[in-house]
Amino acid sequence: QAATRTKRSIYQLNVVPAKNAATRPALSVDLRTDRGRQNVEYRAGNQMQVEVKANRSCHLRVVYRLADGTMTLLENDLVVEPGQENRYVRIAPTESFICTEPFGTEHLLVYAADEPFCPLPTAPNPTLYVRNEGGYRVIVGSLSAMTEGVRCTIKPTTIAEDRIPITTRATP
Repeated sequence: QAATRTKRSIYQLNVVPAKNAATRPALSVDLRTDRGRQNVEYRAGNQMQVEVKANRSCHLRVVYRLADGTMTLLENDLVVEPGQENRYVRIAPTESFICTEPFGTEHLLVYAADEPFCPLPTAPNPTLYVRNEGGYRVIVGSLSAMTEGVRCTIKPTTIAEDRIPITTRATP
């Protein structure tokens, strides 16, 4: 098994049961916007609020995929503390998410894990990195590298996920 670990990519998704998995329910996470979960639509200039609920203490990574495929990191490793379980926690309460171009079908994604997430590289490289652009943290890399990177945890753990499709439109 040690040989397998040395060959494994730093961003590989590791799925193993937690030590006390028999006594705890499976980790679950739910997303919602200020406009709900279904048929969510925003027009240019509208502000979006995002909340996440987890059934137990955990780490959250929140990503927004724009209509042109650009992925932005909204939360890198937000901790749901004891006492916050089964309650909606607002994502980036001091920031505003304003609907702007490009318009079309977009996705809000959340990943939850018992362990902290792997740091995402910030130095430009051909595989995957995060850069600051216009006040946002943009994830740069292939779709497979991004998927692998945002799900990576420091220690092997099970990942819970949720997503909401969102339609954005120009103001008529």
